[in-house]
Amino acid sequence: GNNILIGVDNGYSNDFLKKIADRCGIDIHSKNSNVFDHINYDVLHSDDALENDVILLSNWPQYKALISSAEEEPSAPVLYSGLGFSFKSNAHLTLSLLSGNTATYSAFRNTGDPIEKNIIASGNALSLIAALQTRKNARITFVGSTKMLSDEYFIAPVKSTDGKAYDKSGNEEFMRLVSAWTFGERGILRLSNSTHHLQTDKHADITLNPTRYRIKDLVTYTAQIEEYRLECDCYVPFTQDDVQFEFIRLDSFIREFLTHDNKGNFKIDFMLPDVFGVYKFAVHYQRRGWGYIWHEPSVSVRPFRHDEYQRFLPTAYPYYLGSASMVIGFIVFTLVFLFGETNNKKLW
Repeated sequence: GNNILIGVDNGYSNDFLKKIADRCGIDIHSKNSNVFDHINYDVLHSDDALENDVILLSNWPQYKALISSAEEEPSAPVLYSGLGFSFKSNAHLTLSLLSGNTATYSAFRNTGDPIEKNIIASGNALSLIAALQTRKNARITFVGSTKMLSDEYFIAPVKSTDGKAYDKSGNEEFMRLVSAWTFGERGILRLSNSTHHLQTDKHADITLNPTRYRIKDLVTYTAQIEEYRLECDCYVPFTQDDVQFEFIRLDSFIREFLTHDNKGNFKIDFMLPDVFGVYKFAVHYQRRGWGYIWHEPSVSVRPFRHDEYQRFLPTAYPYYLGSASMVIGFIVFTLVFLFGETNNKKLW
């Protein structure tokens, strides 16, 4: 699918934008509402009305696909003035790229009722930039403030209530990251060079990706996972530690995390289960913000042939000893019975 970035303001269309957002599991707050914060607001944009609807935000999202390190965080808070969003209870694929501060709330304007009756959402439950990523990695992002995207806010100086001043807001830096994520310029993953083979000596020949294994074989699975970055138009190594591997028949017989060398090369060594059948080497990576990976090549696992079983089992040595002692006892008894004498007389 295609990627979309939508800016929303108080004049949005109920017949178009609200229906699109509703299909994405996102609820756009009323046209008569606005976002307020009486603690984290921009002093330079405040007025005598003390509505404090131009707020400052620096609680950056914790998605590594959007902001991979502290060096990429904007150097100043962002200015925001607009609407808020809420997520539906069954919207499992949605995520908030920017949430409100602890004291941020979305409320109706000028109703005359007490403030607690006007509040729609607040705190972390209030999303200011809401997004949806489908299972096919198509992305759609809703920004609740068109002013946030304007040149006015991009170059505006900001000053917080604690006296910290900045020559320029962080809007341009942050929206560059948001737009890059939305249009698939970062956070898109690919899995390549997927191989599996028997664990053998280094000097022995290795057959890659055989179609059949034997139960209890020692197997090595490797794959390369990379992330796309538009700034270099290349794929860079993916270095997250939560990539999970499964060896599946009907259910998972093996489920472990893959290890990597910080160069995007993932690996796992394991022993095949002692149950034959058709299995899948499955790598299903579904984490918020990252592009989804769904990779599952199949392989068959056969039982032992009749000449591959062990001749002697260590756990059966007591039974072997019991059988041998019985045979030896029978031979001794036979010799004594046939050739033994008592008082110069044969026993039989």
